[in-house]
Amino acid sequence: MPMTTDLPVGDLYEFIGDFRLNGDGPPTTGRMGLARLQEILLSSTSPVGALLANITGRLTTAEGFTNQITGIASRVTTLEGLAGISPGTDLAADGTAVRATRYWGRPGEAMRTWTADLSKSAKEAPPLTVTGAFSVTTDGPGKGPAIRITGEGYITTIAKIHLDDDEVVELTYRQARRINSTTGSNTAVNEVACYRADGTFITTAAFNSGPDLLVAEGLRKSTYRVSLVAALSSVALPAGTCFFSPLFGGRAGNGAIEITSIDRSTQSLTSAPEMADAIAPEDRLFIFDDSAKLIKKLSPLLLAQYVENLIVEKRFRFYQEPTLIGPEPKLWWANDLFRNGGEITHTGQTGTLLIGYGKPPVAYSAHSKTLGPGDWESFRDGSQQAIYLASADTTPIPVYSFFTNTSGVNPIGDAIADAFLARLSQTQNTAERAATRALIKRLYADGVGPYRRFRTAYLLAGRDPASSRVDMVREGKLLTLVNDPLHISNRGFQGNPGASAYFDLNYVPATDSGIGINNHAMGVYSDTTVEATGAFAMGAQNMAIGVNRSGPAGTGRSGSVSTDVVTTGGRGGLFALSRNAADKYRYIYGQTAQDVSRTTTAFNSANFSMLGLCNNGSTGPTAFTQTIPRFMFVSEYMTDAELFIVDSAMAEYMTAVGA
Repeated sequence: MPMTTDLPVGDLYEFIGDFRLNGDGPPTTGRMGLARLQEILLSSTSPVGALLANITGRLTTAEGFTNQITGIASRVTTLEGLAGISPGTDLAADGTAVRATRYWGRPGEAMRTWTADLSKSAKEAPPLTVTGAFSVTTDGPGKGPAIRITGEGYITTIAKIHLDDDEVVELTYRQARRINSTTGSNTAVNEVACYRADGTFITTAAFNSGPDLLVAEGLRKSTYRVSLVAALSSVALPAGTCFFSPLFGGRAGNGAIEITSIDRSTQSLTSAPEMADAIAPEDRLFIFDDSAKLIKKLSPLLLAQYVENLIVEKRFRFYQEPTLIGPEPKLWWANDLFRNGGEITHTGQTGTLLIGYGKPPVAYSAHSKTLGPGDWESFRDGSQQAIYLASADTTPIPVYSFFTNTSGVNPIGDAIADAFLARLSQTQNTAERAATRALIKRLYADGVGPYRRFRTAYLLAGRDPASSRVDMVREGKLLTLVNDPLHISNRGFQGNPGASAYFDLNYVPATDSGIGINNHAMGVYSDTTVEATGAFAMGAQNMAIGVNRSGPAGTGRSGSVSTDVVTTGGRGGLFALSRNAADKYRYIYGQTAQDVSRTTTAFNSANFSMLGLCNNGSTGPTAFTQTIPRFMFVSEYMTDAELFIVDSAMAEYMTAVGA
């Protein structure tokens, strides 16, 4: 609309005068166009125009807000993804959804609902982020986002699950190995973190994770139950537990593991899931179990099986691999109140086997019995005493045996661990004793593990020098320390070539009839210190092991004075050799094995004792190491699989004691 001069001219005199002076029209016309006024106001020389030009520039240039909107939107979308928030939706609603997944779900989709700090309460725990060992992957066997843990790391949910004393919580882990470890354990860590009523951390409780989780297996599903009723829980919870959270992790040195999901469901002890069905069919019965307060709905066939179990005595059978028994008494069966049968057979052609009831056997004593070749002893009377075996002379006796019990549990692993722990210095704390017990039980493995092959074995990475001197398998045998080798608590004895410090295992391979020139194995579990050329961590002339050579490599002597240098691809962990043939032996590093061609020539005819931190040769102790051996053993021939168990069991022990 055109400007008008209907307003009093006097009131516009100054304004219009300015226009006149600038040649913008005489006041006598009384009119001026709006377009001209806008042109003047928006002119670059006008203060108003300059201000508007500045604003326009800030909006439209490369650095301006308009051109930054796309980048800002992209960054917000990325942040939403990391926080588990659906792009473009209501943030308040998403917040509720995210909080709802804190108890269970897919960690890869809601990373910030998890934490790596299990010691903090839900209020204080920092959210998990992509950093260090933790990352998010989408290409795994779980067919979706997953949290990957590279090396060692552990995660748990921020929010904690309240556990009533009348319920069972079921957790289902879906996990996969992405990279197999060659320097650490491949066992998955499936646990729960336990908390008091005030939210403070108590400790963790570990589920049985099963065998090593390897890449070839793909996605593994493991289901566990958590309950304050011990009989219904997959793991015993510590006293005072009121809250818990699922925990997942890996201990693999150079491996990677990932968790796709941890699902959760809850069942009341007073109403089993089947109770949701109609209780109409007349052919179904209900049993009330007072001990667990659990109602189960049973068909007549299943009921018959329950009744049979109550009437017919259970017999869980435990077979033991054929084993050579030497002259030193060996605890064969532990004291077992549930044992209800068994049989021990002398399968050899010569020699006499001694059986001791309740204590080590002594020939022709009241508590002992002798078996000749082909004889057997039957325990149908259900003898529940501990049973010891020994050869009556130096001839090793091949033995085959089995026993049955009603509990389904073989107590021998705990019995062996108890006997070993009783011989230590008693300075170990609770965690160290638990780690030692777990190591022995893993090595024994219900009578089929590598423990049964050991002729001598020392856990050098004990709490103190006194504990680290105790032979694990030969009762009453100790290391003899020479020139005071330095002991590092829970690490081992450190070699010191300059001081010529070493120790004697007080074991002579050549006089042990349980091994021979073509039937022997030995190994050292070591730290990662780089070794000097020509040094040995353990040796007795023709039987020796060297570790951590440059290359990296290890060395071995097996029935020969010739030293073989074997490429290993790494340092630290288990270095071992095992021979059952005259023309070659197996060299093991960690979880790998290879053949080494070497014909046997002699087996320590001079009866050299096995030494640690060096080799024992014709000139005495020589080739001193600078590494830190943590475990060492001599045994009869072992398979690759048995030696792999030694490696993984020691890796778990070192982790448990904080090494």
